[in-house]
Amino acid sequence: MFLNRLQPRLFSCALFVRSRPLNQTQLFSTRQYPLRDDPKIAVQKDYLFRMMRCEKDLDQVRALQQEMINRKIPFNVYIYSTLLNAHADAGDIQGLLRLRDEMKQLEIQPNTVTFNTLISFYGRKGDMEAVSNLRKEMKELKIEPNIITFNALIESNLKKEDLAGVRSIKNEMTDLGIQPDIVTFNHLLNYYAKKGDLNQINELRIELKNLGLVPTKQTFDILIGLYGNKGDLFTVDLLREQMIDLKITLDAKLYNRLFSCFGKKGDLNTIYKLRAEMKKLNVKPDVYVYNTLIDCYGTNGDIETVQILQREMIRFNIE
Repeated sequence: MFLNRLQPRLFSCALFVRSRPLNQTQLFSTRQYPLRDDPKIAVQKDYLFRMMRCEKDLDQVRALQQEMINRKIPFNVYIYSTLLNAHADAGDIQGLLRLRDEMKQLEIQPNTVTFNTLISFYGRKGDMEAVSNLRKEMKELKIEPNIITFNALIESNLKKEDLAGVRSIKNEMTDLGIQPDIVTFNHLLNYYAKKGDLNQINELRIELKNLGLVPTKQTFDILIGLYGNKGDLFTVDLLREQMIDLKITLDAKLYNRLFSCFGKKGDLNTIYKLRAEMKKLNVKPDVYVYNTLIDCYGTNGDIETVQILQREMIRFNIE
């Protein structure tokens, strides 16, 4: 009997996830799986966790899938959700369609995680008809959406610049009592930052603060990029200080952006301080950082520092 037809007690398996926009492993941030003294269930659970550990490697996932088939181990909605996620990450649309057909043939009803994977996949492809049909199917099957569902829907609509659709989704969230999270705000901030719309950005920052949400590194990356492009170095520096206060890691990519912002203004004093801070935090400069610094000092006529940086690159084998 498939696990989705059983009703034993449950346990939750929490996974840490990456912070890039619409990270697929976010769709599996919380999984529930039945516990029961049944050898078949124990084997299914073992394969599930093994698939989850390697779901970014489709070949490994397929090998585990074939093992299950060879051993005649039945699949369930949790296994299928993981398989769908692996194929979605690999962009294998034919694999997704095949897995969905198998689920229908086996009468395995999809769950919220299943739909989150599919909505996110088709949203990234810009196939809003498929996204809309999936949302309708969820409603027909009375499957409750969660914040991850709505974040995928919001990102999909923003990609198509359908702001009316975004408002409709936000209204539905309010009706269901689902509060936006930091991922929701990152999607919206990213969209309006690309538009250079400071009014909307400021409104979103106020709303984010009022809800007591803590910004992530992605939030700061978006905001620093926006204010840097606008030449607002005061706000850029405030954001950097907030990151340090929140103990959010500043990496080489972020410092490169900061060097670029202050370099355009010829502010070599701040660049010097940032380089010292970077060294203190043990952040190793990469080739992009060196290129930006060489350009900054060269543009401002500091040939001596340019030569020092070039010698550093040779010493650290940075090409």
